[in-house]
Amino acid sequence: MSQQSSYTVHCITDLFVLISDDDREGYRSVTNDAENVVRSIHENVASLKSRRVFYLDSAGQIDELKHEAGRFTGFGPCTDSQRKMLASYLPKLAV
Repeated sequence: MSQQSSYTVHCITDLFVLISDDDREGYRSVTNDAENVVRSIHENVASLKSRRVFYLDSAGQIDELKHEAGRFTGFGPCTDSQRKMLASYLPKLAV
C-alpha cells in the first residue's frame, strides 16, 4: 500500500499556496491523494480559509486543488497566464 503523497511547498502568499509533487517511489501522487494534501496544508502549513492551492503534478502540469476552507472539492485547470506566473515561483529545473 502506498503512503500518503510527498510534496514540496514553494510559495505561500495571502492569496495562494504553490506546491509540487515530489514524485517519490512508494508514495501516492498529489493528484491521487488530493483530499489528504489539502487537509494537511490547511492544518500544518497555512490556513486555506482565503487561499487557493496550486500544484505542479508529476507530468509537469500546473493546476488547482479546489477546496472550501481546507476541504478538497475537486480539480480546476489554470489558464496559460496563470501557469506562466506560477511557474516563476518554481525552481528552473521544474519548469
